[in-house]
Amino acid sequence: MEPLQIDVSKSINFPKVTVISFAGKMGFSSIKPISSTFEKEINDDNKFIVADMSKVASISSPVIGELMGCRTSLLAKEGDLVLAGCKMDVLETLNALDADKIFKIFIDVRSASNYYYWEFHGQRENIDLSFPSDLSFVPPVRAFIRRIAKQKRYNNKDAFRIETIVDEICNNAVEHGANEEKDEGIGVRVTIDRDKIELSISNKTDPGKVEALKKMSKYLTKPKTSLKETRGHGLALVKMLANDFQIDSSESGTCVKITKLREE
Repeated sequence: MEPLQIDVSKSINFPKVTVISFAGKMGFSSIKPISSTFEKEINDDNKFIVADMSKVASISSPVIGELMGCRTSLLAKEGDLVLAGCKMDVLETLNALDADKIFKIFIDVRSASNYYYWEFHGQRENIDLSFPSDLSFVPPVRAFIRRIAKQKRYNNKDAFRIETIVDEICNNAVEHGANEEKDEGIGVRVTIDRDKIELSISNKTDPGKVEALKKMSKYLTKPKTSLKETRGHGLALVKMLANDFQIDSSESGTCVKITKLREE
């Protein structure tokens, strides 16, 4: 059996990320060189390592155990070890041993490197979109934002709550916004990072509905006094789901700002 080939390099676009590329079969005889390679990188204070598995034909359970030990050492230094580019046979072995629950596995090295900057360097991303004041546009908008949250590894509960918030606020924006031929529509900004999602949803206010909006906003600070009142239920739900909720409404427009912290 040919020896496992190991190559160490730095990510081209992310210099703080070390890439250890493997080629061949990762069997029992590979454990010692794998251990020596990781020991050197850890001693050199390289805390975040991507194991490029794109040229690995197979992997044994002892090697998986060794990689788990290497990851534990990196976690102790506030780093991590992730896998990238695994072929189907390798993935099947990892899944059979439940190692997919231990390691984060990415489609390629670039995706894995992006994860490092996301998790450890507080990278933030902004997404801006707008849509006409028409309720039929709300479902695809809320589904799109939910997919963003899922892509950024927010859990199902967080993604569902974010979608619920977007649905309620966008519906209100359409209902209470100006409906003119030159309608400016609904503006949505999503700012997302490792710890939270911030939503800013704005519209051009219908002048005749300003007072109604101000009345509805009272439910942010006090509960309804009568069960017969039907307005404001949605805002009360949003307040319950969000960590911060602000409304700024005037004759020129209304802007609702929401902060939802990530739960793990």
